[in-house]
Amino acid sequence: CETTYEGWSYYYYRIAAQNSTNRAYGEEKGFDNCFMPFEYDGCICDEVESVAASPDSLSLKRKKSREIMVTVTCNSGQGYEGETVTAKVNKSGQRRISLSTSSATTDADGNAVFTIKARKAENARITFTSGGKDVTVIARIKK
Repeated sequence: CETTYEGWSYYYYRIAAQNSTNRAYGEEKGFDNCFMPFEYDGCICDEVESVAASPDSLSLKRKKSREIMVTVTCNSGQGYEGETVTAKVNKSGQRRISLSTSSATTDADGNAVFTIKARKAENARITFTSGGKDVTVIARIKK
């Protein structure tokens, strides 16, 4: 039996034998669309529903770091595991902050973590994107 994520199963059996003259014979039969109810606790995702960041704005002193957790939610309302999140800093902000990575993959809860390090005073805008959806975080850098 092979069970799909929707609970629909494909059942099959195979009977094979060999006669005294070494000739193989048998039968294989399949039954599809047999519903097998079961509990599925994973995310059945077809598309990204939303992208959120926590915190949604931050204040940092120069040379200090802070983590931002980006959460990607799929159309089923759950976290989207294995989705790539890209981070882009606006042009003027590139001199003011640095990112630990420009992309990360979401974990089982739909979370990806980025570390922001402050370099120069002023504001920077970081846009996190996944599946065509995005969220922007304002980083305020203080002396």
